[in-house]
Amino acid sequence: MRAASIIIRFVQLLAIIPVALGLANARSLFELLGGLAHGQPWDFAQFAERLAAFSSPMGLGVALMLGLELIVRRGKTAHARALLYPEQPWLWNPMWAERRIRLSNRNSILICVAAMCFFGFVIVPVGLWMKSKMPAAPIYIGLSLVGLFVLALLRMVWLNRRWGRSELEILTLPGVIGGPFRGTVLLSESLPEGTALRVTLNCIRHRTICMRPSGHSQTVIDTIWQDQKILVTALAMARPNGVAIPCSFAIPYSCEPTSLDTIGFSAAPADPDEHVSYYWQLSVGMKDPVDVRQVTFEVPVFRTESSSPSYHEDTAVDAAYVEQVDVPVLLESLPLWCEHTASGKRLRFSMMRTRDILLLLLLTLAVTAGVWAIFNYVSLPGSLIAALLPVVLALACIKTLVEALTWKADIEVTATATTITAGYIWSRQRYEFPRGKLPTLECHPEFRRQSGSTYCLRLAPTAGRRCIIAKRLDGQQNATALRNWLMKELWKA
Repeated sequence: MRAASIIIRFVQLLAIIPVALGLANARSLFELLGGLAHGQPWDFAQFAERLAAFSSPMGLGVALMLGLELIVRRGKTAHARALLYPEQPWLWNPMWAERRIRLSNRNSILICVAAMCFFGFVIVPVGLWMKSKMPAAPIYIGLSLVGLFVLALLRMVWLNRRWGRSELEILTLPGVIGGPFRGTVLLSESLPEGTALRVTLNCIRHRTICMRPSGHSQTVIDTIWQDQKILVTALAMARPNGVAIPCSFAIPYSCEPTSLDTIGFSAAPADPDEHVSYYWQLSVGMKDPVDVRQVTFEVPVFRTESSSPSYHEDTAVDAAYVEQVDVPVLLESLPLWCEHTASGKRLRFSMMRTRDILLLLLLTLAVTAGVWAIFNYVSLPGSLIAALLPVVLALACIKTLVEALTWKADIEVTATATTITAGYIWSRQRYEFPRGKLPTLECHPEFRRQSGSTYCLRLAPTAGRRCIIAKRLDGQQNATALRNWLMKELWKA
């Protein structure tokens, strides 16, 4: 704790340097403003240069000092409680100890204010100065894009303002590795009965590797375990000006507990070249991905005396609220084609529907045209900076488009056999099973995201490699429903 505090104070002291540079340039800026007030001719290049020299270092220095001060104060509180409860780290956080985590819009407001200040006092002055040295069009486009991003951030915070005052009542303190985690999320907004919500528990790993001998560090943040449920609001959840969402999960015995350094400052890691920490998050959001309303709580999960490798979840806790998958609606949303042939039945899965492929193609062409325009109208090295994100987006779109056009899975059922052919054009796999001996189908996570994983349905033959026959399924519930439907179809055909 003391070492970390000393380092932060030292960095705050260094942050005085850009503040001092900004103040040192303030005199020339005010002299210019005074001259303009007394009739001095307007010189845009000179004004932009002096404004950037004043506001940019000032904004960076002040933001750095205030941000580090918040970190120090939080660390002091955790350190003091760690001395009181050395064997119970879940009591180090005051809200954990109270079994009630209260969210506040204060952090969101601070982020918005910081973003607006950074845009107004750093990005805009630098952009105006660059305008005096470069063509104006790309500078205006860049400033407009950054401004739109800031406006989008403000809009997201405004839409989430009510949910930002939500609370989590922890029923199991702490959540147990090889045991349960239960709680009740009290959303500060009334929702209509039947609203579908995503309730997700994530274990997130934060891994930092120091490269030798360069000394550069690389940080990777990934979700190593996740469980998600789709719950539907009911009349029993209603509260005055809000709704209570029950949350119940079984945590596998093989999971990692919350790392102590995510609660407060701790000693230096044993391995100076690699540091790994874990933290757990419970999030509740709308099932519709277009709706940005969501709340996230950092929750305590530890290994205790009650941890057991044989623990099984009590499904009765929230069984009444779990959404039942409407199979016909699910099938209509999937890129699935079904046809009856003279020899039997044929099913075909692709990665995307035709409409989605066309939209992706238009996006790819638009982004590629934008990259071409940047390199055609902006000189080096400015074009390299301006085209960095568009190039990455264009490559991602092209990669996804190629995958969508070259992957498919065909299932043909005849009176004598079931034939499954799946994969990309260059790596297709073909399996044939005698009638009455159906293959094993399993649901497997495809892409883990903190907001919810996508699943795939894959074939697990007794001999040979596994192959995927359905991709991009939204959650384990949909994957399980599709697997059950497909197995019934294969038996009926």
